[in-house]
Amino acid sequence: MLSYRYIKIALDFFFPYRCPWCRDTSHAHADSMICPKCFHAIQWSPGMWRSTRVPIHCDSIHAAALFQGSLRSAIHEFKYNKQPFLAKSCAAVMLPFARGLPVPDLVIPVPLSRKRLRERRYNQSALLARQLAKALDVSLADDVVGRMHADMNQVGLDAKARWENVKSQFTVLHTAIAQIKDRRILLVDDVITTGATLNALAQILKKSGAASVHALTLGQTV
Repeated sequence: MLSYRYIKIALDFFFPYRCPWCRDTSHAHADSMICPKCFHAIQWSPGMWRSTRVPIHCDSIHAAALFQGSLRSAIHEFKYNKQPFLAKSCAAVMLPFARGLPVPDLVIPVPLSRKRLRERRYNQSALLARQLAKALDVSLADDVVGRMHADMNQVGLDAKARWENVKSQFTVLHTAIAQIKDRRILLVDDVITTGATLNALAQILKKSGAASVHALTLGQTV
C-alpha cells in the first residue's frame, strides 16, 4: 500500500500548489496561505492606526499592512475583478492581528449599498469577516447594520469631506438592537484611508448599546 508520503509527492507533482495571489507554483509560507515571495513583499503596518482628522468612536483601529506591493494587487483583484476566493488568503494575513485584539462577541463587516452589492455580486468585507469569525470561533453578524443610501464615491476626498459623506449613512436595524447591546464588536473592512467609515459605524453601534468597538482592516493607505 502506498504511503501517505508518496501519495503527497504524486499529488504535488501533478497538482502543484499555486499561490492565490501571484499564481506561481510554490510552497505556502509557514505563516500564511501565500508564497514566500508575496509574503515577504508585504509591508506590515507599524502599529495602531491613529488620526485626528475625523471624530474617533472606535476603541482602536488596526490595519494588517500598508496598501502597497503584493497586498495592493491582491486587494484590487479581490475587490474589483470578481475573485472572491482570495478572501481566505487575505483573512489569513489579518488573523494574527485579530487574535491580538480583545476577544469580540460579534464580527461585523462594513456593509455595501444594494447598488454596489449588485455591481460586485459580493461584499468583500463580509467575506473577510466570515473567515475571521470562523477562525476566532465567534459569531458573524453581517445583517445588523444597513446602508441607508448608495455608497458615495470617496476617492480623492479629504478626511472632512469623507466624514460628511458617511456620518449618517448607516443604521442599526431595529430587530438587531438586542443582538448588539452590551456586546464587544470587531468591525472588519478591506482598506482604511481616513477612518471616517469605521468611526461612523462605531458611533451608530455604540448609540445602539455596543460595549466596545474595535476595527481591523487588511490594508492601510499611505
